[in-house]
Amino acid sequence: MNLNFEYSSSEKIKTDGVLIFFSSDDLKTCSSNQYLSADISASIELGINSELFFGDYNEQKTFAISSSQPRIVHLSGLGELKDVTPEKLRRISAKAIQSIMDTRVKSLSVLIPNNLSEEFESGKLITEALSLGSYQFKKYKTDESDDSRTSEINVTILDPHQVSSKDDIERGASIAQGTNFTRDLGNTAPNDLTPDDLKQIAQDLAEASNGKLKFSFLDEKKMSELGMQMFLGVSKGSEVPGRMVFLEYFPKKAKYTVALVGKGITFDTGGISLKPGKGMDEMKYDMCGAGAVLGIMKALIELNLPVNVVGVLAAAENMPDGKAQKPGDIVKAYNGKTVEILNTDAEGRLVLGDALSYTADHYKPDCMIDLATLTGACIVALGHLSIGAISNDQHLCKSIIQAGERSGDRVWQLPSYPEYAELIKGKHADLQNIGPGGEAGTVTAGVFLQHFVNDVPWVHLDIAGTAWAVKGIDYHPANSASGSGVRLLIDFLENLSESQS
Repeated sequence: MNLNFEYSSSEKIKTDGVLIFFSSDDLKTCSSNQYLSADISASIELGINSELFFGDYNEQKTFAISSSQPRIVHLSGLGELKDVTPEKLRRISAKAIQSIMDTRVKSLSVLIPNNLSEEFESGKLITEALSLGSYQFKKYKTDESDDSRTSEINVTILDPHQVSSKDDIERGASIAQGTNFTRDLGNTAPNDLTPDDLKQIAQDLAEASNGKLKFSFLDEKKMSELGMQMFLGVSKGSEVPGRMVFLEYFPKKAKYTVALVGKGITFDTGGISLKPGKGMDEMKYDMCGAGAVLGIMKALIELNLPVNVVGVLAAAENMPDGKAQKPGDIVKAYNGKTVEILNTDAEGRLVLGDALSYTADHYKPDCMIDLATLTGACIVALGHLSIGAISNDQHLCKSIIQAGERSGDRVWQLPSYPEYAELIKGKHADLQNIGPGGEAGTVTAGVFLQHFVNDVPWVHLDIAGTAWAVKGIDYHPANSASGSGVRLLIDFLENLSESQS
């Protein structure tokens, strides 16, 4: 579904449908809204008097209108105003567009409520949620007969009270587009998304950016010269070579530099430590960290934030052929540390480790954030509702947690006490790539990565639980990629930009 947005402060409704948000507090007066025509008001009043709509939280009802335009009015319940939060409004808006898609309207007016706090940024938030809620992935569908929904809706964000702005609407649309771009990458079949494909997508993004993004990459020969044996140990089992890809967003006058490093394992068999066959098809999602970095860089092109951002993709396949890395191998990292490979399925931390240390050394960023579908243990700990975080800098981590609360892309910090580092000390090398079985798997993975950040302020975000199969949240597709991390880090970068200006 494609939504085309425009902003209008006009009072006139010239679309097939209209979406109106009502709280249960306003139910008695909602049909008398001065901006609604007599036909719309009559339809709303009939629905309320017939007790078909009560304004309850996330209640969605569509009523026909006697006029030819608009022909339907959709009422979306906010519940009691005192209980409305930005996250609730986000979910309400997403559920509303999913209901409206079934009506096959081709144009829609969305009346922005004027009784919510300015802190909600209602126009931006509703635009973002409508786009996220309407997401569908149909790249491989050849038969559209089972889907009666229209493929495109022209959406007018109607704001007669001017509680929002055109810029707000464009921001919301850009953030959602970046998120949906990441979702598309995650949902793409692994035979169509290899490390070379990720490299090409990054290059295409740079070429389409009007000079805002600069592209470069390291091939396996260059990584070998640099001593990146951790990364190369993972990629050598695949016929498809690994790639370390860089996108630089360096606007004029920006001084603060953030590095975003994404795990891009385009398919993970586990290598010689082979995964069970059940559910292995989902290992196409093991590149969702790199996908999130690409989605963020795509959004930055439109948002023009005054902060330097380096996007890094650590892209490889983890395959079990005759050249593959073996349990018991010892490899040397880019920063000189030696690592004993106890389990080849703990490969994400290996490619990320070399990417982090090279990025810290080469770019000298003010902070680094990595995103990775790193551990199944994170799903055990936090389920599919929160990102797990490990950090060496409490101030940075707190800023990201706050961004998670605002964006709905929530983060929970896990401990990284010095004693955890003892669990990954190697018997025959400096480090081993896993800790004791069944013990603090998410924490030890994060503590392993900390050895490669060169004391740069850093946060590790484990998105294993939130990158796909998120259920019960209206703006996330239940059976596919969610785009986890994009909205979180865009919010973080927006607030960082404001603090630096």
